[in-house]
Amino acid sequence: MGEIIPINPNSKATIKEVLLNLKQQAGVGTDRSWIRVGFDGVPYRIANLLIKNTIMCEVCNEHIDISVTPFDAHCEIKHPGVYHIGSKKLLDDILLTPGAGHAEINLLRAIFSLTRVVFMEHIAGCLGFCSKRAKDFVIRGSNHHVTWQIFDIVLKAFALELCYTYVSQNREENENFLPTAEDFVMWKNTRVINPNFNLIYDLIFHIFLGVKCFRSGIRRNNSQHAIAGRQKTAPIMYIGKHGIYQPLLFRDMQVRVEAPPDIKKYIEENEAFSRSGNNLRGEGGDYVTENENRSLKSILPPGVPTVERWQMASRCSANLQKNRKAVFQRAGIQDPGEQRGSVFNRELEVQAIRKEIRLSGMLKNPYEEIPLKSIEGKLLHQDFVNVYNTALENYDAYKKSPHAPNLQPVFVTSEDEQIEGNEDIEQKDDDMEQTE
Repeated sequence: MGEIIPINPNSKATIKEVLLNLKQQAGVGTDRSWIRVGFDGVPYRIANLLIKNTIMCEVCNEHIDISVTPFDAHCEIKHPGVYHIGSKKLLDDILLTPGAGHAEINLLRAIFSLTRVVFMEHIAGCLGFCSKRAKDFVIRGSNHHVTWQIFDIVLKAFALELCYTYVSQNREENENFLPTAEDFVMWKNTRVINPNFNLIYDLIFHIFLGVKCFRSGIRRNNSQHAIAGRQKTAPIMYIGKHGIYQPLLFRDMQVRVEAPPDIKKYIEENEAFSRSGNNLRGEGGDYVTENENRSLKSILPPGVPTVERWQMASRCSANLQKNRKAVFQRAGIQDPGEQRGSVFNRELEVQAIRKEIRLSGMLKNPYEEIPLKSIEGKLLHQDFVNVYNTALENYDAYKKSPHAPNLQPVFVTSEDEQIEGNEDIEQKDDDMEQTE
């Protein structure tokens, strides 16, 4: 780990200071040509703008944000009468990457919010989260470990029920029927007209399975697997109010596509990292940093830590960890911190949710065109069945015009559309009043 930088990266000035500090620590320009830096959310967006817009005057070495002050204006003010002044990008030797851990968290939050009325809130109640506050806790993804367990239960339960419906329907028509994955897809695309079945199929086998693939790829440092899964799920970030992650995902893919071959290879080979050395337990660089911070906090003395204590803990952490490891080895016992996490058997929960799905009748009668309903029987917006196709169209629209994308709204229920319409009317009235 590098030296502690006692700055909160929450503005252009502080983030620029952090980036310049990291360049200096890494020896960019002397020991190496470039450096990789990870950011998430708002800091990523600010850092991206800094890399794009910050230049340095080669005469006075002043840093100029060309989005605020054009370089010509700087030259006229600072160097009147001097011509042919050169400039260079200040931060273009930084490879900016988002954290895989926070990407997973935000994708899951978007999914839980999108499917709240459809089935997620009801399933949360079935799993013991009965009060409104408890259900909000689940939908907001307040505890990522709990969120992932519920996500995995929902994925398995609905996937099994979708497959069960496919097999049972075809076995009724042909006792010797042999199911295959290819035939399942063809059967769904050519024969199924039940909008409830089609909606759940898209949610589970496109969106949910995409996140599972993304996580699996990160755990194994398999870049192609991880990005394939992330890109399968990423379109849902373009059907809601996800103003932070929309440009982040777009910019990250732009970098991956446009980067030189050696940079692409570096990114692919270092998609994830494993602190334990187990190549099946990789995690994003953001989680590695969080775990290191947690380790540092454990050796800090009680009370509010000072900058000096943070620096001392950071500098001594590696040696203290070596001492800890040596103590446990000499004692002949395993370090509790290195024990693998427990794997919970969720089979009972999966079977309970499968029962709820069958009782709801959502996937029953795939050959009948019936109203689109939630697991509790609430009518959904008739266009919500096309939510994934709309998400794909919005994603394409964003890629074509990222600065002013024309994104189609998605309504889960008819009430959502009415609320949106009322808000638009109120906004127009406010605009007219300001104009008058």
